[in-house]
Amino acid sequence: MLALALLVSSCSKDNTQAVIPEGTTVRLNIGEAFAKTSPAKAASAGHTYASSTQTVEIPFDNQYTLVASLTAEEAPAPGLKASNRAVAISTGTDQKTLKQGTIYYVAIFDAAGEYKETKSFTQGNAAQDFAIEKGKYTFVIYASGSNKTLPSIAAGTKLNAVNFEGLTADQDFMLDQVAFEVKEGQNILNADLEHLFTQVTLKFDASAIGTVSSISGATIEPSNAAVDVNLADGTLAYKGNVSPVAFKLKNTSGTVINSDSTFIATASTTSGKISLSGVSIGGSVAKPISSGNWNLRPGGKY
Repeated sequence: MLALALLVSSCSKDNTQAVIPEGTTVRLNIGEAFAKTSPAKAASAGHTYASSTQTVEIPFDNQYTLVASLTAEEAPAPGLKASNRAVAISTGTDQKTLKQGTIYYVAIFDAAGEYKETKSFTQGNAAQDFAIEKGKYTFVIYASGSNKTLPSIAAGTKLNAVNFEGLTADQDFMLDQVAFEVKEGQNILNADLEHLFTQVTLKFDASAIGTVSSISGATIEPSNAAVDVNLADGTLAYKGNVSPVAFKLKNTSGTVINSDSTFIATASTTSGKISLSGVSIGGSVAKPISSGNWNLRPGGKY
């Protein structure tokens, strides 16, 4: 059995409210989410669909046929975005808390869309709050899920002109925007950073027939070399060459072969392709395996 399977972890955001000094403040409650990835109604050639899973059979040799499945982790309904006053707020969703240690940024724009400043925080490091004057703002919250360096916003930039150019898939860029009126006292800002690039994890399970003697590599495609992101509305502009991206395999033999999460930068496509090289099962002659016509969507987790 060949499976491209999601690794599901579920936990709710931590909404514990600590006591903070009097004054006008914003407390951040940051989660993360993946985009909705339900497949289109029309199945690709040779593929069948059950809920959010795509499945296809792949002949291996005269004795075995492999079953490949691509399963999407569905995004829950959006949660609350913001609230005034120091009260416990539940997002009402099963979206996950932002990974501990993730550095995220809060870019602040005033009611006229003028850039004020950017503040940075590390998830899990004490209370995530800051003092601010009362007024109407737009908060643009963004992060690299892999904690890679991100561009900065230049002084004097208007919200509708903020673009991050040349981002790469391995930066795992996440983004949310919240328009909010800050009132006197403590204000609670909930944000779910949405992954804009596509994440795939590979699992090759041979337990039904034996063990994998060897596998020399695996790739997924298509992936653009770079992406420009408009922070005001999350619009993506794909740039550069399109090429496969290699999975980092945790092991190359055994009953089950697993990979680390791999990110690709692609627009919505029905031409996703998974390729494995040098696959030997139970001592068989090593051979390549590939399967195409997979539905992949930007920001999806598979």
